[in-house]
Amino acid sequence: LVRASLAMCWVYQGLVPKIIAHDEREYEAAAAVLPMSLQASAQTVVMAVGVVEITVGLLHLLTLGRRWVFGVGIGLLVSVTAPALAPSPSIFPHAFTPASLVIAMIGISGCGLIACRDLPSAR
Repeated sequence: LVRASLAMCWVYQGLVPKIIAHDEREYEAAAAVLPMSLQASAQTVVMAVGVVEITVGLLHLLTLGRRWVFGVGIGLLVSVTAPALAPSPSIFPHAFTPASLVIAMIGISGCGLIACRDLPSAR
């Protein structure tokens, strides 16, 4: 359940706002953290991040019994979200902000880390 929930969140967040819907807020957040010389390629950066997020989602389903994928997910959540939220504090008061999703995903990943620690192994 933990892996399926995280996989759905990762795949959805990578696919829908970044690749299918081309959400302007994604591009604005990317442009805000990119150096001036790379701001023109914000769309490419956002799509690349979307592909990485989809990959992480699929890894959650394909790496059963492996704890490292939870750590990778937490690291990516922090490293991608913190710089994107810093220049855009105006999104915090809105309902269902990226911050609330990230906090929930980190919490669920923590549950996965703890649960995987106690799984028996046939090795």
